[in-house]
Amino acid sequence: MDQGTTKIKNLDNNIGSLKAKLCGDDLKEITEAIPISEVVGDRNIEPFMRCSWKFANTPPKHSY
Repeated sequence: MDQGTTKIKNLDNNIGSLKAKLCGDDLKEITEAIPISEVVGDRNIEPFMRCSWKFANTPPKHSY
């Protein structure tokens, strides 16, 4: 879903995109069109990284 979706119409479109089914040939075509070595940029938005599970302060399981 797009970050910051503020309109129901856009939300409906985003949810509707989950119905798309890709076959093996589709995935192969996408993979060949954009090699992983050519993908640039961060996968995560920096301000949201502090909310990542990597920085969670969770007590050990045996403590509860």
